[in-house]
Amino acid sequence: MSQKGLVAGFLASIIGLIFGQAVGGLGIWNAVAEAAKTPAGGWLVLLVIGTALGYVYSYFGFDKLFGKEALVKGVAYGILVWIVTLILAAIFPTLGQVAFADPIRANLFLQALTHLVWGASLGLIYQSR
Repeated sequence: MSQKGLVAGFLASIIGLIFGQAVGGLGIWNAVAEAAKTPAGGWLVLLVIGTALGYVYSYFGFDKLFGKEALVKGVAYGILVWIVTLILAAIFPTLGQVAFADPIRANLFLQALTHLVWGASLGLIYQSR
């Protein structure tokens, strides 16, 4: 169970990072990545976080919720992670400057879209493994 979540989290994170970088929707994850000394180090940190979140997905049995559709389960988890990041951005000013940057509507939409892609990828990859 845990290895399956780790692998799915890692692969989904690669997909989410590529998508988020392409559309500019990484949000607070940009601030986390910029804390590393190099861009490769930033991506490594984000891959570790995404892999850990994949483990959490499997550990708490999120894959058993919301019926049979893996896509729905993954998307719901991605939105949950997005909401948690917004809460963290409201608490920590450094993260808030990135998450709530102007134009706020477009920025929040792209962040949500990136989390949807990551979550959908996680759910589908987890089910297929």
